[in-house]
Amino acid sequence: MRAYQILILFLAVMLITTSLFAGDYYSKSDRDQLINKELDCVQFYTEEKRPALWNKACHIAGDEMQPPRSVHDRLARNMARIDEDMEGLQETATAVREMDRGDTEQPGFLNEKKKGVDLWGRLLHRDNPLNTIEFGLELFGYDYREPHLMRQDGYFSGVFAAYTHRTNVNKKFDWQEAFSQDSKINMFRLDARFSYGEVDYESDGSGADNGIPNYIFETRGVAGYDMPINDSFRLTPYVGLGYRFLLDNSGGRRTTVGHYGYDRESNYYYMPIGLEFHKEHQNSWSTDFVLEYDLFLHGKQVSRLELGYGNLENDQQVGLGLRSSIKFMKSAERVDYFFEPFVRFWHIDDSDVSINCDQICIAGYEPDNSQYEYGLKAGLSY
Repeated sequence: MRAYQILILFLAVMLITTSLFAGDYYSKSDRDQLINKELDCVQFYTEEKRPALWNKACHIAGDEMQPPRSVHDRLARNMARIDEDMEGLQETATAVREMDRGDTEQPGFLNEKKKGVDLWGRLLHRDNPLNTIEFGLELFGYDYREPHLMRQDGYFSGVFAAYTHRTNVNKKFDWQEAFSQDSKINMFRLDARFSYGEVDYESDGSGADNGIPNYIFETRGVAGYDMPINDSFRLTPYVGLGYRFLLDNSGGRRTTVGHYGYDRESNYYYMPIGLEFHKEHQNSWSTDFVLEYDLFLHGKQVSRLELGYGNLENDQQVGLGLRSSIKFMKSAERVDYFFEPFVRFWHIDDSDVSINCDQICIAGYEPDNSQYEYGLKAGLSY
């Protein structure tokens, strides 16, 4: 027999014994009758829901009181109360058994986590402190250089979003226990951004053109390993895969010296390898400093030439990317606010030479180039 069953049986015996003896005791003397009378007063004012304390209710005029009840009436009333108490004890026993089996429902994310059936609920639930969703706006300057050939510069604006899920909170970092059951790869993040801007083109040989529409889309997925150094400082190395797309929409345009423009599509596939430094400060502020190296895996440039020349597709094999940012975040009751200065850099070597002979034969390559993005992000986190 379990401990809670013994406790319930003991309470039931005590309730029955006390109530039966109380019923026999009430009619043995005048003093007991007075007590019964006063108890009736208390019951009367309780049933009538009058705002009177027991010591006042027992001394009011007798014409407002109900007649004293007989011993049999009182015993019947006490037995009814015992039945109610037993029902309550039975409900308590059922709840205890459910808790012992781990079936007790709890509100919010904890209940979903115990059930283990609502995977998406656990991953996206805003009440789960291990989940973070960020979104906002970004503004940045853009410079593109092909040494001794041409340059473009302009300004972009866009939107971004990021979702971070941590499977658990790693314990304080110790080299001897790295990647143990209590310290493992626990951070997973997906992010994306889209930006639009207009750039000005300038070349010594082919003239100039201003206000060329450009579009940038980028998405990444990374996994990281939290390394808590102390209660307020954490390092997180991470690695993942990324894709960046840029469209230079120069098709149908002409430069100041009459040269025709063409649409140029740039595709980069790369592996981000970075380190994030997280520091908690007083007054609900925190900072995140990020250093990242982007290992260039492959690039493809598509030049959509006009005037019957067809398209050229050039593969790029050698390049690298670098980026860094520092995020200042203020925690609030419902949502956190942040702003984040950043810089992004790409350098890509000469591509291979591509030949297209669909109509007339033409050959070309994408020259060695460098790109800079520098700006500011601002948004909300929850």
